Amino acid sequence: MHKWSTVYQFVGVPSMGIDTAAAELLRAADDEMCWGPAAYDGGTYECQIYDHATGGVPVATSTTFDPTVTGDWTGYDGSSWATAAGNFHTDAEAALSVEWNAGLSSSGKPVKLRKWYHAVPDQSVVGNAQNVLAADVTKLTTAANALITVLSSYGLSMGSSTGRFAGSATVLPFLGSHQMPRGRRRRALVTAGGRYTGPTIEVPSLEAD
Repeated sequence: MHKWSTVYQFVGVPSMGIDTAAAELLRAADDEMCWGPAAYDGGTYECQIYDHATGGVPVATSTTFDPTVTGDWTGYDGSSWATAAGNFHTDAEAALSVEWNAGLSSSGKPVKLRKWYHAVPDQSVVGNAQNVLAADVTKLTTAANALITVLSSYGLSMGSSTGRFAGSATVLPFLGSHQMPRGRRRRALVTAGGRYTGPTIEVPSLEAD
């Protein structure tokens, strides 16, 4: 069983209190990007929203199921991918790359906000054929653009910690290789009590400036 986390940053001044409904909106939007190949293999199990200024404890949480209890798993409920059957990609570092335009740098170069989605289906690609079919690129692009304004009713828009706002999204048709943190660890992290601490698995979390 693989578990991935995706962090989205939102900017703006909340027009109303961030609540469970906000976490549910973001969870559903993220689910459109995280495809599960079979009835019980996909889906975002939890979304936590944090205040970037205070951090620590989430201000809102939406939990769909307990990932440690197999019987509680629920299937993916998104509709981005045209095919809903198959296997996950066996290479855990294979990932779908999505970019959002974020204006220009001080030197005039384009700035991009990028996210990597590791829950991708296994592909049997021949030659230089693209990994993500054109129809899937279209649907995923729609879902990625929807993420920008998913919390607009709360006065927030997807952006960066530097205050940049996310613009139109581009879904790359070829899977990339994105090394996850644990691939770089040469030894386990151990707490003072001698227990292992690995990467967090909150999917997704949000930081609001």
